[in-house]
Amino acid sequence: MTQHEWLLSPLFTGIFVTLGIILFFQLLARSMVNHSTEQEKPINYLVGRLSVLSVVYFSILGVYFEYAAAHTNQDVAFVDFRLLLLFYVIIFLGQRTSLIVIVSSFLARAFFWGFTIGTIDFILATAVIYLFVNIIVYAVRRFQLHQLILIGLLDIVVGGFWVIFHFIRVRYFNDVTVTTSWYYWITFVVMNFFLYYGLTRLNSENDYLTSLTQQATTDPLTKLKNYSIFQKDFTEAFINF
Repeated sequence: MTQHEWLLSPLFTGIFVTLGIILFFQLLARSMVNHSTEQEKPINYLVGRLSVLSVVYFSILGVYFEYAAAHTNQDVAFVDFRLLLLFYVIIFLGQRTSLIVIVSSFLARAFFWGFTIGTIDFILATAVIYLFVNIIVYAVRRFQLHQLILIGLLDIVVGGFWVIFHFIRVRYFNDVTVTTSWYYWITFVVMNFFLYYGLTRLNSENDYLTSLTQQATTDPLTKLKNYSIFQKDFTEAFINF
């Protein structure tokens, strides 16, 4: 990514990449739910096949970010993507899934970059951020605060993160200037908002479609599949017989 055209080109690229990642995951989840015999409302990504999908999908994503950063030698350009991945797996997928994703990223980091001082710094920084974000998420849920407050707090955390990077001069980031810090912080804030909006809307739509499907295929009294589903299943079984 380069800073040009008032940051609009790389910023729009980041927005479309993050939304595309989430949209593809939601499509996979929607397809899996449609083929499930036990549909739930709301959709629960923490159990069953959806849990496996979440772990595999976001672990692959974490590994890819490390590969892309090492391949292009642009480690700093992928920091915002890594932070978004870390934050949202913690928020939406829980501690267990997020921990697996982080460990996968650690292993990928060591493989692509080597077990260097920079890798150790990366692991330590990620671990600190992981614990800090978990505390924030717990506090927001404990006091039943609005999700937008959580998003705002994450923006503040990342702003502080880039200020620290500017002053401590991390060895494998080279010099992070004031302009660079502002650029990546603003980019994160915008991507964070669009990602939060996209996720909440897609989750809401998925839950709504699941509810409609269940109402259209299940008898409300007996909780058994209705006659239209019986006809469909019988026809498919007869054809495959």
